[in-house]
Amino acid sequence: MDGYIALHRKIIDSWIWQDPEFYRLWSYCLIKASFKERDVFIGQQIIKLKPGQFIIGRDKLEESMNVGLKKTRSAVTWWRRLQKLEKAQMLNIKTYNKFSVVTIENWGLYQGGGIENEHQIEQQTNNKRTTDEQQTITNNNVNNANKEKNDNKVAANAFQIYESNIGMLNPLQREKMLSWENDLSRELVAYAVTYSAEIGARGFGLVDSVISSWLKSNVRTVDDAKAFELERKNKKKQQFVRPAKQEVLPDWLDKTEKQPENKETETESESSGDLEKKVAEIKAKLAERDEVQT
Repeated sequence: MDGYIALHRKIIDSWIWQDPEFYRLWSYCLIKASFKERDVFIGQQIIKLKPGQFIIGRDKLEESMNVGLKKTRSAVTWWRRLQKLEKAQMLNIKTYNKFSVVTIENWGLYQGGGIENEHQIEQQTNNKRTTDEQQTITNNNVNNANKEKNDNKVAANAFQIYESNIGMLNPLQREKMLSWENDLSRELVAYAVTYSAEIGARGFGLVDSVISSWLKSNVRTVDDAKAFELERKNKKKQQFVRPAKQEVLPDWLDKTEKQPENKETETESESSGDLEKKVAEIKAKLAERDEVQT
């Protein structure tokens, strides 16, 4: 193959640059893509390739990508990574019976066209939308459309959010984040990273914990996640707030002891009268005894 491809310097700031294997795969796709229309024979079938397209199979992809690598990857792994590039809207894969046709999105940009005019490049990139995104923008008002653009921008930079606020990602962590996007969405994964950073994440473990709890609780959108975390926060507050303790007083303490004011006086009076009566009786008995003795 002759010719060349053009890469913009901004690729250094993108997640694709920070993962050597993804950058290797992306470079391979750009190099393999046809720079003009041509016919390719597959068995007895003729495939008409347009500029920016190439034909690939899983075995061929594995063989090409593992050349020179000490640690090789399986065909399934390389194919999944190719699908990640498709999900990132960098290319499109159309699969047939025995092969697939890969189409590079915005192929003209990688052929040097428009590089001198960065505004034109940015405009072309922004104008590229999937059918679903176009329908969403049509159905929503201008504010919702702007919000969607901002959300997509954040979602596309989930790796950058992590590495700017928490730390560097290793290849296994990147692979896991990409797998989360299959189960959830790019937008929700990016929000999970942002939320984890806000609550003080110092490593990948907290992000993993947040995503796991959302998966178990069927959280599927950013609004679901916000509501879920708010509810969990309120529950924690309720656990730490102890109800005011009501002091229960014994019955005896609540009763006012009432005694007659003259009770003590009456008792003393009764005791004094009894004593005098007994003294008189003793004197009488002694007098009787004296008389008998006389």
